Amino acid sequence: MRLASLLPVLRWGREYNCETFASDAIAALIITMMMIPQSLAYALLAGLPPQLGLYASMLPLLLYALVGSSSALSVGPFAISSIMTATALSVAFPESRPEDYLVGAVVLALSSGIMLLAFGVLRLGFLSNFLSFPVITGFISASAIIIAANQLGNLTGLEMSGGNLRALFTDFAQGVHGINSYTLALGTAAVLVLYFLPSGLKKLAALAGFSVFWADTLSKSTPILVMCLSVFVVAQFDLQQQVAVVGVIPKGLPVLQLPDFTALNWSADRWQGLL
Repeated sequence: MRLASLLPVLRWGREYNCETFASDAIAALIITMMMIPQSLAYALLAGLPPQLGLYASMLPLLLYALVGSSSALSVGPFAISSIMTATALSVAFPESRPEDYLVGAVVLALSSGIMLLAFGVLRLGFLSNFLSFPVITGFISASAIIIAANQLGNLTGLEMSGGNLRALFTDFAQGVHGINSYTLALGTAAVLVLYFLPSGLKKLAALAGFSVFWADTLSKSTPILVMCLSVFVVAQFDLQQQVAVVGVIPKGLPVLQLPDFTALNWSADRWQGLL
């Protein structure tokens, strides 16, 4: 029983069957289609290489299947954590090398994991009961606003490095005359397609005789379709010089290893901004 409390897979694994596997396989397919463009965007939002978003989306899911106790919890990177990571590291490494920034992200993630593990061991989950509904609602609403504001630079092709809404809008106002028309047109078209196409695909699939499940699956594949169409447009019209592209994603999986922590400057002045 003690071992099962540490590894919940020992409990639910006994009832796992082919029907559950088929449902999990379909769910995995849908999540994968949505996670590919999202994970790339989350990594860029954190100021990290895009392939790291893909890596961070795979291993946590596999580990949580073994040690997790909830079948409905969303595991992996998400937008607000990416923004918080970028904000913290921009304070700690204002003018550092990309390697230092990457090591700093690993240190930040490791520190967060240790704190979460300590909260779990000490059974401190009850503290979340003291978070009022208005606080949670305000946090979610503010997160949506900040996420949208952080994408103004990517949507318009402007360099925006502000750490808060006021700084972001100031950067946008100062650089509004330098908006990249190609980036703005492509980004606006992608947003419109993402907004209108899912419902249209769902209706077309229903008219074509597809089941409700496959109609929903087709509508949820819109992000993959938009990403492929964007790549096609940029390549077809040779817009690599006019539009910022992610570039070549390294093949294969990374080797699991700890970075060189000794290469960082661990002085108090460097890290006081993270406290």
